[in-house]
Parts: sequence; C-alpha cells; structure tokens
Amino acid sequence: MTRKLTDYFDKPERRAKNSRKESEACAIELEPSQACASRDYNSDNTKQLEERSERTETYYDPYDIGRAVTGALRDDEKLKFLKNTWKPPANFSFPTQLERKQNRRFKHEWMSQYNWLSYSKMLCGGFCTACVLFSPSGAGIGSQALKTLVKEPLVKYKKAMEDLRHQENTKYHKFSMEKAIDMESSKKSIAVVLDTKKSSVIEENRKRLRPIIKTIVLCARNNLPLRGHHDHGLIPQLKEEKTDDPLEGKHRVFQSLLAFRMDAGDEDLKQHFSTCGRNSSMISNTVQNEVIHCIGDAIRSSISRDVKKAKFFSFICDETTDVTTKEQMTFCVRYIDTETFVTKEDFLGFTKLKSATGTSIAEAIDEELKTLRLSYQYLCGQGYDGGSNMTGRFKGVQVLILIRNMMGIVGSVSAFLSASTNRKSSLEEVISRLPFTESKKTKLKAMCPT
Repeated sequence: MTRKLTDYFDKPERRAKNSRKESEACAIELEPSQACASRDYNSDNTKQLEERSERTETYYDPYDIGRAVTGALRDDEKLKFLKNTWKPPANFSFPTQLERKQNRRFKHEWMSQYNWLSYSKMLCGGFCTACVLFSPSGAGIGSQALKTLVKEPLVKYKKAMEDLRHQENTKYHKFSMEKAIDMESSKKSIAVVLDTKKSSVIEENRKRLRPIIKTIVLCARNNLPLRGHHDHGLIPQLKEEKTDDPLEGKHRVFQSLLAFRMDAGDEDLKQHFSTCGRNSSMISNTVQNEVIHCIGDAIRSSISRDVKKAKFFSFICDETTDVTTKEQMTFCVRYIDTETFVTKEDFLGFTKLKSATGTSIAEAIDEELKTLRLSYQYLCGQGYDGGSNMTGRFKGVQVLILIRNMMGIVGSVSAFLSASTNRKSSLEEVISRLPFTESKKTKLKAMCPT
C-alpha cells in the first residue's frame, strides 16, 4: 500500500486505525474460504478458479466431472465417466458461497432427487453428467452456447431448484439422457460396435474368398492353366442355363472347378455367386493374379525363414529369354533343412533384367538377396552356366559377387581391430615388422560398398 505525505503527520491513533484497516483488507483478499464465491463464469474466471483450486487442493478424483468439461472424450472414456462419476461422500463439506450477503452451499439432497446431477470438486459447482458428455455444442434459437450445468458449473444456489427443474425439461437434456441410457444398456462403445461390424464383414469376405483361393492353389499344384480373361465371370449354372453347364466341359478349368465345388455342396460359394454382382464375383483375371502374387510372397517368406534357420546357403542363377523376348533370370537357393538335415533346392522366382551383362545380373542378385533379407556373410557358394557374363575373370557375375562378399569381410575386420586399443597396438606392431616399413598407414579403413 502506498502512503501519502500527510500520513506521516497524522496522530498515532489515526495511523494505527488506518494500519488495521489495511491489514483487514489484505486478509479479505487472501481469504481461501472465498475460493468458490459467486461470480460470472467465463473462460478467464474458470482458469482462475482452477488455479486457486490447485493451490488449496492437491488431489481430484480421475472421474471428477469437471475433467470432462473442457476435453473431447472418446466413446470408451465417456462410458467410464458414466459408470464411475465421482460423488461426494455423505460427510463431504461443500464450500460456502456468498450470495447477497447470505452464505449458501450445494446440498446432497439435490443429487438424490436428480440422479443426473454431479458435483465437481475441481470446479466447485454442479453439472449435468449426461449433458456434459453428450449434449450438442448449442441449443435453442440460433443454436446458443450451453453454459450452466453443461460448460459452466452451477454456483448460484438461491434458485437452484428452479434451475434444475428447467434443465430437466430442456430438449438437449432429454436427448443427452437418451444417449447415456443407450450407451449404458449396450455396454459397448460406438467404436466397439463398429469394430464388431467390420470384423463380421471381413469374416464374410473370407468365406467367399476361401473356396476361390483353394481352387487357384489346386490348379497351381496340378499344373492346370488359368486362362485369365477367358476363364472368369459369373457361373452360368446359377442362371439355369442347362445347355451351358460348366460341368459338361464347355468352359475353362477354373470355372469348371468352381461349378464342381458348388455341385458338391459348397454353400458359401453358392451363396456368394447368387448374391454378387457382375463386377464383384472375385474370380476376374485381376483377382486371380493378385491371389497368385500373394501366394508367391507367402511361399518366398517361408523359404527365407528356412534359409535363415540353416544360416549358410548358396544360390543358383541362369539368364534366359521368354517368348516375348524379355530378359529374365531364374533364382534358386540351396540350403540344409535343419529339421530333416536334407539338402534342399527351392525356386524363388523370375527376376527381370535390364541387360544380360555381368554387372546387371549382379545387381539383380543383390536386390533379390536384399528382398529376402539374406546376407552375403553366410553365402558359401554360387552356381552359373559357362557363359562369359557369368564366369568372366574381371566382369563376370561370380567375380562381382566375390568382391561384394570380400568388402563385407574387410569391413568386419576393420571394425573389429578399431574397437580396441590393444588390437590397434598389435596391428601397428605387426606392420612395423614388415619389410616395406616406408608406408605411414597404420590403420585399416572400411571399403566403400559402391
């Protein structure tokens, strides 16, 4: 408090009286019991109240309804608040509010009369639990913002019963109560319901695809051709076209096998073809190719796991040209089966080549090993034909692969020696004994892989 110059010339009694007034004013400003006094609740006042509450209280229940006022909650979180909303115990003392020179406070009886009413210890006021969790952002004419009992606590208690009765009769309150009752009765959040629906759709689609995939696998294992765009579309048998029955051999292998499955009692497949549209039969040439690629990836992954278990492996490659005059390379891998201890040779597929040079083939092999996640560190053999691009002494594939493998070994040795001062000292000692001591190089460096 600032003093005037005349204060120093007042009588002692007046100065004492003024000092008492100043101390009483300071005490009133800092009185903690007035923390929940009546005020107009806007965002700034709410922040001030929360800050004052944090100074006077150190703990609030995790399901205090005040925590749900400001933040956007997921459906599962709303369900938890509905079931576990904090209720003040019977011996809880509500803070006193000063209204028109009269002290008032929140009452337990109100929560007994209105089961949707909750009290927030954090915000020192009453809230409608259902409206806090489910009410829209606005209501009434012009979609006015909702305040008391929804976004702001009820802190004026003189006409509290009138406010609570009015709240119970509003449309948005009834809407929020219906949503709360629906969520509690279902005991499942909307996200869970959607996930369940999604899971059922996935399971239905799997039932439809399973016999189609099995038929494609049967054709692949028995070397039966899939004729692509000549062997797809709806099965004529379901259209009662008896003269065009696939079982009579007038159609391709794939359609005939599907018709045979339905004739043998495959109800899932029959249900699929009887309800699907022409563009959703799942047996088009595009779907056939996608299924074949997925099966191929699964087989390659299985072979790669077996090779990693065996640890050491070798590969066999050969360059060839298909009927469309495109260069491609066959890639096979050879390893020991760790379960049967039998040598296995598995075909992994065809790889497109940019050219038939040794460098291009070596790059294709390198990409194939990276795809399979196999390391040159455990490569112990290579197999090629006698072509110059394969067996050449300088630019042949076998030389380029050996160089790549050698660089990995040199890099490992360099890292091993550089990681220890004792090893580095031993290397320098060995170098000093060599006859060509004029070299100043005493440290190994990792070679660039490119």
